[in-house]
Amino acid sequence: MAFEESPDLILLDLGMPHVDGLEVLEKMRSDEWGKELPIILFTNLPLDTKLEKKILKYKPTYYFAKSEVSLDKLIEKVKESIK
Repeated sequence: MAFEESPDLILLDLGMPHVDGLEVLEKMRSDEWGKELPIILFTNLPLDTKLEKKILKYKPTYYFAKSEVSLDKLIEKVKESIK
């Protein structure tokens, strides 16, 4: 759907029920349209070094543990990302 609609920003959860969020991120970054697209990642997964390396490989604009981000902080980062 993102490739058809070409949004200005993606909010992406790593732990989706039918698809791996990292695979989605990788696919977006491999497409010319998605190379510079602002993508904010969320996860409830523990952010260990191995997962963090995988996340950083695809250069998300920001990534957060869901339990550690407030709505105000999220809104601030969304605004920064779409300037």
